[in-house]
Amino acid sequence: MCGVGQVAAAEPWDLRIRLAWGGGTPEVWRGSIRITEGTLSEITPLGLEPDAAAAFFTSGSETIRVEPRLPRTYDGCDVRIQAPADARLMVQLAAGPSGQATPLELPLARLASEFLQFPIDDRGNRFFAQRAPGDVLRVAVDAPSLVFQPSQRLPLDVRANHAGLAAGTSYVLLASLCPARTEHSLWTEQFEMQGDASGGSANLRVVVPLPEEEGAYDIKLALYPRRLAGPLVRGKPLATRKVQVVVVAPVEPGETSTGGWQSVWQFDPSSPRWWERMARLPTLSRLPVLPRPM
Repeated sequence: MCGVGQVAAAEPWDLRIRLAWGGGTPEVWRGSIRITEGTLSEITPLGLEPDAAAAFFTSGSETIRVEPRLPRTYDGCDVRIQAPADARLMVQLAAGPSGQATPLELPLARLASEFLQFPIDDRGNRFFAQRAPGDVLRVAVDAPSLVFQPSQRLPLDVRANHAGLAAGTSYVLLASLCPARTEHSLWTEQFEMQGDASGGSANLRVVVPLPEEEGAYDIKLALYPRRLAGPLVRGKPLATRKVQVVVVAPVEPGETSTGGWQSVWQFDPSSPRWWERMARLPTLSRLPVLPRPM
């Protein structure tokens, strides 16, 4: 049996991690993010400055260079890590061209289960690392978008990914459908999920019946230990996930006119006397709000 905090010789872990730094005096943080074994990919910048998209670039498959041009109070990125469980993420960030980089060593096993933070200078800046949102309960939708028709049945593949589950132990996945930003449940169902040796689970098919009314809806997923998943007392979930979908009825295209275009009136805006022709337009007698000539 293998938990998240245990290191076992198995297939490489596949995690998505959120790294962020700042919170104090604005600085130009430069340096590198490197994995001792494995690969780093699918980098998503999180900064708000204009140069955020160009602040990160890869140097091989195991290193990310951080080279922003502008000072910032906050910066960071989401990154996919595929590496053995005993791999370590090495972070070195220095403020300014002459700053000293403070090396940080982050074990992958701790990144999978903990929220880590460290001070990186004496001006209030800190470094943060945690699982990216939605990485513990991964959801796959076999559809080109999250817009569906009324009463459609939506199949989801849900998988616990290195969530600290005990191998061979049963867990309960509670799925519900609510109007967006509400707690009013339109549909609820429980599913059994089995823990495996990686601390996660195999894919579980969840079919959500979408309502007839158009609108935005939240599909809420919560994973509980089986002993705490009773109808009265559920306890604190091990992991949660929310997926928002939109229900829209198909609209038939309107009929288009097949007749050709016909000129009704024209004027030359380059002529200085074009407004005089506008003033001589006939009175629109059928419109009471316009009793006089335009």
